[in-house]
Amino acid sequence: MIYKKLGLILLVMAAVGLGLGAAGGVLLYQSWRSPMTSLEPREFTIARGDSPELIANRLVQEGLLTNSWSFRILVRLYGYAPHIKAGRYGIQPGDSLRDFTQDIVSGNSIPDDITLRFTEGMRVDQMGQILEQAGFSSGQEFNALAVMDETWEDLWVIQGLEPGQSLNGYLFPDTYRIRPGTQPRSIIRTMVENLQVKLQSLGITNRDYRSPQGLSIHEILTFASIVQQESPLEDMELIAGVFENRLERGMRFESDATVNFILGTSKLIPTATDIRVQHPYNTYLNRGLPPGPIGNPGIEAIRATLNPEQHDYLFFLHTPEGVTVPSRTFQEHLAARRIHWE
Repeated sequence: MIYKKLGLILLVMAAVGLGLGAAGGVLLYQSWRSPMTSLEPREFTIARGDSPELIANRLVQEGLLTNSWSFRILVRLYGYAPHIKAGRYGIQPGDSLRDFTQDIVSGNSIPDDITLRFTEGMRVDQMGQILEQAGFSSGQEFNALAVMDETWEDLWVIQGLEPGQSLNGYLFPDTYRIRPGTQPRSIIRTMVENLQVKLQSLGITNRDYRSPQGLSIHEILTFASIVQQESPLEDMELIAGVFENRLERGMRFESDATVNFILGTSKLIPTATDIRVQHPYNTYLNRGLPPGPIGNPGIEAIRATLNPEQHDYLFFLHTPEGVTVPSRTFQEHLAARRIHWE
């Protein structure tokens, strides 16, 4: 109470000194203590070197204050001008001009967004690890929430998934600017919405879409996730063509990437024991596509899946230097293995 009276006295004295009179001082005090005019959370950015006059005018222009003089007088009265700090500040409903002024003097600004890069082919759990390391939710929580439920019913690209089905393959890998404190569900939604935008750029605009090869969206993303893991960028269409040829002939994909997905490994050549592991995702044992994506493919892998190179290759390998060597027959493939790996 003493401090409130002192503040009122100071403001009245300032108002008198400025020729406003005691009534002006009371009005100024009320302006200082009363809520600003925002009825919803807002942000206000102050650039380095912004003057109190400029800030005051912008507060009025953006509908946060009804007049500019109250802020200008307060800053002059208390000598705040040299202490105003640049930054992005949050204004909540009910915040007073005093609250706002104290924030900009103390530098209580909104933290800058954090830039995170999720590389093509990453699995959901790997994305969760990156978010956890950056100070967001735990990887375990992110993984638990990245499944189909009623939260995502408005997102057309995942509407056909079963409840509880993983969103692996549907979180588009990209560079994201994420505000500190953002909840994992919001991050997941942003990634799925980004995938929708990318698919629309390729002509996929609804859940019923079928590729020229007759693949559903889920199958396209599953196919593309294998192409992503198996291909250097410049050979994606070539390798997509190999897998398309094998799929058309009823051959097993025999993708090393699916074995690595099962075992959590990253071997260039899985062992004979590895490829015999019993699992629905093992394309050495099961024909056709696995039940779902083995990672989150990027735009180039998806594009290659939709437009594979037309050829008659049925096999390929990568040399130790990373060069892709395609083969038409198994005998050619074995010969290439002897040359490059044995």
